[in-house]
Amino acid sequence: MKQIIFLILFSTAISATSFAQTQDDTTRFVTDKMFELAWENYPQNRIKEQQSAVAAYDIKLAKWSWTKDLSAQFNLNEANINPNATQGVNIFYPKYVFGLRLNLGTFVLTPLETKKARQEYAITKSEIDLQRVMIRNEVAKRVYAYKLAKYVLKIRTQAVEESGTSQNIIKQKFQKNEIAFEQYNTAALSHLSLLESRFEAETNYYTTKNDLETLIGVRLETLKLPPSF
Repeated sequence: MKQIIFLILFSTAISATSFAQTQDDTTRFVTDKMFELAWENYPQNRIKEQQSAVAAYDIKLAKWSWTKDLSAQFNLNEANINPNATQGVNIFYPKYVFGLRLNLGTFVLTPLETKKARQEYAITKSEIDLQRVMIRNEVAKRVYAYKLAKYVLKIRTQAVEESGTSQNIIKQKFQKNEIAFEQYNTAALSHLSLLESRFEAETNYYTTKNDLETLIGVRLETLKLPPSF
């Protein structure tokens, strides 16, 4: 007999563990899918990516910043422009004057500006990585908050339904004078308390649902979620 009881308890424990593991795997799968939606749809993520793109352009600008200090000069004397003015005789030499100037400080500043731009770009990439971690963590928290709120609403709704059935029976007994007013009043107050509790659970459910939908950018009804979720 003891062996039979042990086998029943052992089997029950295994089944419960297996069910819990399945639930956990389902939640992780859903969380991963919702993270993908959140990363695609949450506006703050696009801001981080655009800031990184701007930083990449800043590297190119820094590399070519030396061209701002580059100047060239090209002059022609009067004989080149109008040979008749000097009867074909070139009085001024040389005929052409060409000059090129470059600020020597540019050779020092340009590499430093380029290194700075590269570091700022690296910072934006790290901010994107950090954003991914934060979004994944936030998705997970909102998924579990939603699941808990959904479960609490379910059990409180069941409690209200059962209490409603009992309340009808007690009301009929009270009308037939089978029970005292105190018993009827106590049952009525208990039912009202359960109704209030369900309303709070319903409010929390819709709040957590909205929080999750705001993050992932789509309504849950549009998703093909596992039945057990």
